[in-house]
Amino acid sequence: LPLALTLAMCVKGGLGAKLAPRFERPKARAVIALLIYLGPLLRGWTRVKWRLKALSAVARQSGDPVQQRGHWRRLGFVLSYWNETGTEKEVLLDALMRGCGAANYPVAMDAGWEDWDLEIAGGPAGVARILIVGENHGADKRLLRVRTALRLSLCARIAVIGFGLPTVACLIGGWLSAAAVFAIPAVASAGLAAWQLSRFARRVHALVEAAAHECALVPVEPAGRRSAPLGAARVV
Repeated sequence: LPLALTLAMCVKGGLGAKLAPRFERPKARAVIALLIYLGPLLRGWTRVKWRLKALSAVARQSGDPVQQRGHWRRLGFVLSYWNETGTEKEVLLDALMRGCGAANYPVAMDAGWEDWDLEIAGGPAGVARILIVGENHGADKRLLRVRTALRLSLCARIAVIGFGLPTVACLIGGWLSAAAVFAIPAVASAGLAAWQLSRFARRVHALVEAAAHECALVPVEPAGRRSAPLGAARVV
């Protein structure tokens, strides 16, 4: 029935299309109906190819070791960089976008109303939202703080909640066997989502470090030295 309805709509569109008098032929109407039918399919296939390409993205591996461990707060971390050449946040964002492009990670820029500057799509793992704040310390001295907030994808949330809610309902009802049936995929999906998100976080961390290295930014807290969290990180 859906296929018949689709074909009927395509035939109706072909018959109702406005054509020049010299093209008023059944063959032209049939071509238009065929194009109406194939157009959404080709657009959908193009979207699928781009999404498959994003799923198989491999982040660019940098030869330099990680220079900062970052301050982890909830699902995210903060990195800080110092420079005395007047480098602003736009320079770092541009380098980060080039790095994401080389690693085949789709990115989206803030349209002006969001609380983030750049969103990096990580496939089924989720997304990473980057916010960069620049502090002016006089003359050409700048302190750039990069906050990365990680968010689970909608698919991962649906999988975890979809198996988690029946598990809770079965436990409340006292059906332990049924609860176990739902609990196993719930735990498995939650573990898989957490593992993928942690891998994605390490790749985003490496991309930010590579972009900062490209911009000749100096890490405020090297990985080999432990220090107290900076108070200004709360501003980010």
